[in-house]
Amino acid sequence: PQVKIFGLGKLALSHIAVFRDIHYIAKKSGSSSERGRATEGNPFTLGKDKFFVLGDNSPNSEDGRWWRRRGKGNNGLSYEPGIVPRDYLVGKALFVYWPSGFKLFGRDPFGVIPNIGQMRFIHGGSSKNQ
Repeated sequence: PQVKIFGLGKLALSHIAVFRDIHYIAKKSGSSSERGRATEGNPFTLGKDKFFVLGDNSPNSEDGRWWRRRGKGNNGLSYEPGIVPRDYLVGKALFVYWPSGFKLFGRDPFGVIPNIGQMRFIHGGSSKNQ
């Protein structure tokens, strides 16, 4: 996400809030012939006690949209690719530890230098029905 302000002369901003990570809209998978689940034109429905996991850097994550192998839950049941069963959940996200790191070289696939300024506690959510 970016915020850009252009202009000449003096500028005063006050009471400004930038909201991010509010909605995620999956885009088509570019040049890839493979389509991830839960992308535009490829909807995905979850059943009770099934969860679909997205990375905290969703546009660049190899997350639940791209998992291909079936899995076995702790209870011995088989689960669809991309699904995390409730019995696999052991906690709640509390902190963004390694957000979009800085790359040493332009072609590096991952940012190896942590963006410390973006590390933060995750606020909100609900502890109901846990």
